[in-house]
Amino acid sequence: MLTEEKKRQIRKKLKSGYPQGEIMEELSKEGYTEEEIKAVFNPRGEHTNKSLSNFPVSFVLAAGLAITGISVLAIFPGASLGLFFLLGGAATFIVGLFLEKQRKAN
Repeated sequence: MLTEEKKRQIRKKLKSGYPQGEIMEELSKEGYTEEEIKAVFNPRGEHTNKSLSNFPVSFVLAAGLAITGISVLAIFPGASLGLFFLLGGAATFIVGLFLEKQRKAN
């Protein structure tokens, strides 16, 4: 099992730009099991694709609703459906900001 000191050393290497693959290879040569090594780099079993797992989907939904609302209003000026989509997009954006702020706080 990796000690806390070893985990700190690994985090320090990663922050300094040391490649993760090389660290994993070193740990393997030191006799650590594959499960122990994976646990260090993915402690909670989280999805490893950071670009997708951290992407706020609510902002895409908000943009889609707002664009739909603007399009409806452009074609049918004064249409309540266009205002509904536009306001829905704004509300979704505000909720997304709140949720993103909460996520970053945790």
